[in-house]
Amino acid sequence: MTAEGVEKLVKEDMNIDQIKALIAEYYGISDLTVNETEEIAKYFEMKKAKDPKKPYSLAYVLGPVMANRALLGFTTNGHTGEDVVLYIYSPYKDKPTGVIENTDIALYIEKVLGLNLTKANADFFNKVETKVQEEATAKFNKKYNKNLALVYSDKSDSKNPKLIVIQADGVALVFPENKNYCIDNDSKIIKVFKSVVVFNGNDWFLPKEAIDLIK
Repeated sequence: MTAEGVEKLVKEDMNIDQIKALIAEYYGISDLTVNETEEIAKYFEMKKAKDPKKPYSLAYVLGPVMANRALLGFTTNGHTGEDVVLYIYSPYKDKPTGVIENTDIALYIEKVLGLNLTKANADFFNKVETKVQEEATAKFNKKYNKNLALVYSDKSDSKNPKLIVIQADGVALVFPENKNYCIDNDSKIIKVFKSVVVFNGNDWFLPKEAIDLIK
């Protein structure tokens, strides 16, 4: 059973010992450490309090618990680095075989469909670093030859983060995560793009249209 499945079995009035019993039943893990137990208890306390800082799901807490015992490394909070079986149909003879890197699949598709991923990256995914607030504006100006006053991430609404760009003339441009447009401070749409704005938790990726819009 997945961690999400176990989470659904946990009732609001269950104590930590009952939750540990469920984990032992479905995963065979009966030797939780004090720290692991505290993290699991903290997760459900945050969930009950509807704390916005709560991890996305129980998988984020149980993943490391299982990984430490199985000696597996999680490449994300829900996926391991284990090999995955791939089946392919193609009209061409040069099909990939054996063990290959996952990124090579994209390159094969690029070749078969006659795409240009390098150009697509340049058109749709231009990196904007905001992790180190003090350096973000200087890096943006240097990389894209701009003269901005300020660039920063607005995470006041954790479910709807925004990239805020203050231009040299003081006009603010707002780029909401996973949206294909830019808005002003009054939420009026300034421009619609051909692709969405992406945020990975640290850095933003803007379409070239957005970079060109910024003055």
